[in-house]
Amino acid sequence: MYLQCGKQKLDLTRPVVMGVVNVTPDSFSDGGKFLERSQAVDHAVKLIEEGAAILDIGGESTRPGAAEVSVEEELRRVVPVVEALAGRGAVISIDTSKPAVMKAAAAAGAGIINDVRALLAPAAMEAAAETGCAVCLMHMQGEPRSMQANPTYGDVVTEVKAFLLARAQSCRAAGIPAERISIDPGFGFGKNLQHNATLLRGLEAFSDTGYPLAVGLSRKSMLQKILGRPVGERLYGSLALAVMAAMKGGADRACARRGRHLRCAQDRVGNPERRRSVRSVKLARRYFGTDGVRGKVGDHPMTVDFALNLASAAARVLAPQGGTVLIGKDTRLSGYMFEAALEAGFVAAGVNAMLIGPLPTPGIAYITQAFQCSFGVVISASHNLYDDNGIKFFDATGAKLSDELEERIEAEMDRGPTTQTSRSLGRATRVDKSRTKYQEFCASTLPKGVDLTGLKVVIDCANGAAYKVGPRILADLGAEVIPIGCSPNGRNINDGCGSTAPDLLQLTVPGVRAHVGVALDGDGDRLVLVDHLGRILDGDQLLYIMAMSRKKEGTLKGPVVGTVMTNLGLEVALRRVGIDFKRAQVGDRYVLAMLREHGGVLGGETSGHILCLDKTTTGDGLVSALQVLGIMKQTGQSLAELAAGMHKFPQVMINVKVAQRFDPMTKPSVTAAVASVEKRLGDEGRVVLRASGTEPVIRVMVEGRDEGRTLALATELADVVRAAV
Repeated sequence: MYLQCGKQKLDLTRPVVMGVVNVTPDSFSDGGKFLERSQAVDHAVKLIEEGAAILDIGGESTRPGAAEVSVEEELRRVVPVVEALAGRGAVISIDTSKPAVMKAAAAAGAGIINDVRALLAPAAMEAAAETGCAVCLMHMQGEPRSMQANPTYGDVVTEVKAFLLARAQSCRAAGIPAERISIDPGFGFGKNLQHNATLLRGLEAFSDTGYPLAVGLSRKSMLQKILGRPVGERLYGSLALAVMAAMKGGADRACARRGRHLRCAQDRVGNPERRRSVRSVKLARRYFGTDGVRGKVGDHPMTVDFALNLASAAARVLAPQGGTVLIGKDTRLSGYMFEAALEAGFVAAGVNAMLIGPLPTPGIAYITQAFQCSFGVVISASHNLYDDNGIKFFDATGAKLSDELEERIEAEMDRGPTTQTSRSLGRATRVDKSRTKYQEFCASTLPKGVDLTGLKVVIDCANGAAYKVGPRILADLGAEVIPIGCSPNGRNINDGCGSTAPDLLQLTVPGVRAHVGVALDGDGDRLVLVDHLGRILDGDQLLYIMAMSRKKEGTLKGPVVGTVMTNLGLEVALRRVGIDFKRAQVGDRYVLAMLREHGGVLGGETSGHILCLDKTTTGDGLVSALQVLGIMKQTGQSLAELAAGMHKFPQVMINVKVAQRFDPMTKPSVTAAVASVEKRLGDEGRVVLRASGTEPVIRVMVEGRDEGRTLALATELADVVRAAV
């Protein structure tokens, strides 16, 4: 893992420390000590010697009451220091909100832009994107000179997290990739002691953002309020808070949950003992993200040696006394390579390996449990193209591994792979024919006595994991099957086919006069359907069909759960017939958590990742497709007729051309116009504004019930954006 800081790659396979160099006369603890260039450089060199991986250079104090500094003065203070420190081993961070300073510091050798205003200043976002530097986005309520006057929050953790996610999204829309983004909740910046304590307790909530988490707690005034100690006597308190932050998420879980990068404990390195203390916090999950280990083939960690070591470590953790692992994969060319590497690692560690070949991810989870394996592994990168691949584990019940087990596996990897004696080696066997067990399971999720006789179905398996079992399941149930996207060559998975590119399916279904088309993604856990006229039905419409059927049968339990991006038409349609609907964050894990919390059985995302918890325990594209096909057969209605009761709210998208990309929500006239449109839409519409990441346009999207009114509101809003440019 690394953070791309300009041309430098910051290794983040363990927590790192940021040393702070304040080239100011009025910073709260060391103002004036390093105002001269030579003093600042000497201090920075000492920090590097003591272990600082990052040096944060600041030329303007954010202390309440501190004087403002002109661009010219800030440049005079920081640029010579950055120039002197560039190339000395540490990544240079520039602490500024001024675009001119960002550009000059980057040209002088800085690799990170650390902005307390989260790039909200005019032209700051564009400047940061232009430099190629990494960015650290901090939350601050108010302005530095008045932020501590009366900070107020309803829910500080939720509000801070929402702000940071919004700013990160704006960065990505402006052309700053995710690998160059980190976030900082901003302890002490517009927050009182209670707010800071609540943030510290709730740091784990930031773990699922997908961005590295920076935590700055060194010698904060909150320590004075807790300990009653002056600035010079807050060393041990600072260390304690840094370790607490690390344990709660600031030094391990922010990285661990997403497999991203990490910056830990924004702190001054005071002495060797202190440095060792901070470094003693172990990075919990260096490689595992929310969906296993994933990356570009040939780049760490997706290499043969890593896979072999991973298998050996997993065997020692998940089957220490020996056992059996099921290994499945999709159709990527690199799957053969990783299959062989994993097999070698498991067998050498004394675990039997069963190789089942291409099978959808939910199929691996099911067979793992059905065959009473110790654990299961699937080699896939889901809907990504063949250049990527991934490795994901399931426990003996077919569930994803807990964070704790993944942490133990990563810890074991430090030992390297092991080889048992010949007497204790495992055995490898191929069990390709066992995929019929999964086919039988999928078929069993249809109501008793229901088959698909009389239905003509086109199925597009994305040249992926379901290319064998998908058509066979449908054919065994009596459907007339026309397969497309079922001819993998190792390089064509998800390439112009499947649920992410169903164009060919849309042409084929009406062309062959089929009743319905089914499109899966590369690992078979999500789908979209196409009706007899060639129109796509997304996950929202499929949820509607299933919810209405279950309500009629009396089997619908709890609320239907969608996400914040679910079309309002689904919510309105369900509400009309008395079905409760709730929204979770985007991501199947959040949908699943909300379903479990409220006792629901049906939920999903617009993308087609659908959870039918009354049929299976995970998102399964084939099982979801069978639910809808079964409803078609039972009712005798077409897919179009079944979906007719849900009116998808029209969405109008207008691209406003601009000279250069910027965040439209930084313009007061735009924010006021958005508020006005949202008020007129009420609960039956929404507004999304974002800068394109690839061209100089601002995309204005309005969703509402009436197409004409929606178009008028979108046009009105687009005009305001044009005027604000």
